Amino acid sequence: IDSIKGTKHECSKTVQSDMNEINNTGKNMVKGTKETADKLGEDIKDRANQAKDVVANKANAAKDKLNEGAQNIKNNAGKGK
Repeated sequence: IDSIKGTKHECSKTVQSDMNEINNTGKNMVKGTKETADKLGEDIKDRANQAKDVVANKANAAKDKLNEGAQNIKNNAGKGK
């Protein structure tokens, strides 16, 4: 009977140890997933900001060309008539 109690106690300790290990593994997986999601979110935000900057730069360049063309038309208006 003492041997059965000892075995039961050892099994209980093993089960508890395994449960702790499973719990820690789960926590680490959640932490790793969150870190990955946070990193991905930052990457997406950075790329969106880069795209926004590219669009703004192209829009400003187009506006500058339009203004330059309008100024050329004004400067050349009436010349050659």
